Amino acid sequence: MKAKLKVLKKKIDNLINKIREHPHHQLILGISTIICLFLIMIPIYNVYSAEESVTTIPITQVSLGNESYGNVIKEGPYGNTSSPVKVAYILGEHPREYPAHRAVSEIIKEDSNPFKYCYYLYYINVTHYASDFSKGRMNGQLLAKKYVVPDIAQEKFCLAIDVHGTDGAYPKKVFIFTPTHNGASLDIAYNITQNVEGVPYYTAPNPSSTTYTTIPLIKSGVPAIVYESFTDQPYNMVKEQNRKFVSGVDNLNLKTNSCY
Repeated sequence: MKAKLKVLKKKIDNLINKIREHPHHQLILGISTIICLFLIMIPIYNVYSAEESVTTIPITQVSLGNESYGNVIKEGPYGNTSSPVKVAYILGEHPREYPAHRAVSEIIKEDSNPFKYCYYLYYINVTHYASDFSKGRMNGQLLAKKYVVPDIAQEKFCLAIDVHGTDGAYPKKVFIFTPTHNGASLDIAYNITQNVEGVPYYTAPNPSSTTYTTIPLIKSGVPAIVYESFTDQPYNMVKEQNRKFVSGVDNLNLKTNSCY
């Protein structure tokens, strides 16, 4: 671009020198200047007009359902909205694990621009017995089964990630797993363990959420995994840990309609 501008400047200078030799050079020079400016402004205007005509998909929040014990909101798209590969993050199924959900939500919004895939956030908001361990978890699971699973299945996402948090009681503080023994879900889970440091594959004993979320998703044709984040540590460390995970997911080689 700089080289082209230099050539243009040289031609204009030569033209000005020739005009100055003419007896009516002031009038001609003024007219020539106006014409040159007009010719230069036209392509510049066209460039900016083309940039302004580019449309972006607005981020929206859609209420998927309400119950006496909570509600579900779908938010997005984030990342590369033109990507045919769509990934869903399920947040809030177990309300007491909030730091893990908050961290992933913030990361998706903060790091959205460099992502190569398209992302949606499914917020499960438990409003009744949220602080009760058993009742709060069950309410979140019921909301997930009734509203989250059908929407993700209908939209044919290429991957669904159910985000949870642990207090370090398991042998592994951070881990992923899937309730299936073969297929895309297992392949993706193992690919993540290879690409994200400190995230091994480990199946927690007697998981409660899989019956309501990941298993029905997999049966509907959507690969689904459970991500357990270690939350019994300072929030900045929780967030940094989850940032590596989110980045690792975006670096996966996911394919459109890879569900099987």
